[in-house]
Amino acid sequence: MLANAAATPPEAIETARHAWRARRDAELATRRVVDTRYDAGHILGCASRRLVDVCTDLGLDVTQPELRGASMTALHRTWLETGRAEARERISVLNIRHSLSAALVALRATGRADWTGTVNVNRILAAGLDGAFAWLRSPTFTALL
Repeated sequence: MLANAAATPPEAIETARHAWRARRDAELATRRVVDTRYDAGHILGCASRRLVDVCTDLGLDVTQPELRGASMTALHRTWLETGRAEARERISVLNIRHSLSAALVALRATGRADWTGTVNVNRILAAGLDGAFAWLRSPTFTALL
C-alpha cells in the first residue's frame, strides 16, 4: 500500500517488502520479520487469523474500550470533523494496542516470549504510556485495569 502511494517508492519500503517476502527463508526463531497472520499458526488453537481472535487464543486481553458505542470509521470522522482531542487519543491508544499485541504474538510465535494465564495488554499500555494520554485516565479505560 505504501509503495503504491508514491511514483517511486522510498528505498526503506522496498527493503521492508523484500524482508517480508524473504522471511520464509529463515528459521522462525531467527526471523526479523514475522507476519502474525501467516507465521503464527503453529501456536494457535483457533482457525481465525484476525488479530483480536489470535490474541484471545493466546491469552492476551486486548479489550478495546475506544470502540464502545462507535466504530473506528465513526471515531475517525469525529476526530476529523471536530478535532476533539479525546477522539484522537482513543484512535492513538487503539493503534498502539494493536501494534503491541501484534508484537507480543510475533514474540510468542518465534519462541522469544511465553506466558501463562491472561496478560492484560491494557495494563501494559497504562504503565508504558503513563501520562501520555488523558484517555488512559478515563473511567472507561481504567475500569479495564
